[in-house]
Amino acid sequence: MVSREDEVKNRFRYLDILISAIVDHEKNLNDLILKLEKTVEKLSEIVEKIRKAEKLKEET
Repeated sequence: MVSREDEVKNRFRYLDILISAIVDHEKNLNDLILKLEKTVEKLSEIVEKIRKAEKLKEET
């Protein structure tokens, strides 16, 4: 039979693993968000260039 102390230790060990996994997941999500923000910025620049090119075409 598992002693009360061992049971508590096991629960804390499980919580530690769970919290570590959550923190790692959060870091991964933050990295993905940063990459998405950079991608959106690049796409916005491309769209702006296309709009300028179309505007120049219309003017000529």
